[in-house]
Amino acid sequence: MKPLQIVRKRLVRHGDAWRVAPDDGPPATSVWAGTFVYIPGPLRETRARIDAVRTFGTAALYPAEGGAWVQAQMPDLERIVRAITAA
Repeated sequence: MKPLQIVRKRLVRHGDAWRVAPDDGPPATSVWAGTFVYIPGPLRETRARIDAVRTFGTAALYPAEGGAWVQAQMPDLERIVRAITAA
């Protein structure tokens, strides 16, 4: 996964929570697709960085190894990436 690259990913329900589905998951699994960006770093720091960006909607964070996947509308993800790369 490349940091700060907007991609289409799938979410899969795991118990009561949603998780980013593996790219090689079984095709019969029910999934929800969306736009995501991977941001490396601690989850709390990532949340603070995203909260500092003015967006149209909300952004959801999903923990990942070494960082978090952020799901939001495409214009919001573009704003988030611009703000983080400018910092």
